[in-house]
Amino acid sequence: MKKFNTTGVCIPSKHYMVNIDERLKKIKAMVDEGEKRITVGDKVLFEGML
Repeated sequence: MKKFNTTGVCIPSKHYMVNIDERLKKIKAMVDEGEKRITVGDKVLFEGML
């Protein structure tokens, strides 16, 4: 039975896998454009140094 793993190395045969390549490209673009803090809901994904 597969389960979600959020704390370590994911093993495709044991864990659900999600492709986040497009999301990471968008986040990188935001950082490159000067964003200092990127959040989703109440979670901070990135907080740059001022």
